[in-house]
Amino acid sequence: MKWDHCFSFNAGYQFQYESKNHFLIDAALLYQARRVNIAFQEQGLAPDVDYGEQQPGGAIYDGIKLFNGLSLNVVAGYKLWKGLKAGVGVEPTIYFNTTAKANLEDNKFDIPLVVKVGYDFNWFQVDLSYKNGFNRIYRNYVVGSTETRDLQLSIFVPIFK
Repeated sequence: MKWDHCFSFNAGYQFQYESKNHFLIDAALLYQARRVNIAFQEQGLAPDVDYGEQQPGGAIYDGIKLFNGLSLNVVAGYKLWKGLKAGVGVEPTIYFNTTAKANLEDNKFDIPLVVKVGYDFNWFQVDLSYKNGFNRIYRNYVVGSTETRDLQLSIFVPIFK
């Protein structure tokens, strides 16, 4: 069994509020497109069942699955020095389609923990986020843990400054 993450992306709108004492609140509404390569070999030898491309031990399945979702990223942070900031928060996410070949889960909701560091260059901002999900979006008898674990590089360009 193989579960490999492919290139994925988020797109959306972020709002940021900074208080006079350097505390920050970031809120972003994001569309998420998560691509995953799922590959496995079915184990089955029943003569009346079509297992597809026959290999010793069963058929081989290898395909790309797109998990689309919508999330609300909320992070509380602190401006450490000049444009450098750090924060922690959550990103409640709803997935629109979690059906995939041999998927025994139908979790359409997750609330990953988000840890973020970034730098504000005045006309744009660069953030590096780590997201640790807690619900599986894919599971079968062969696959172990498929909770989301993302490292994300983001570039934000303000509309109003």
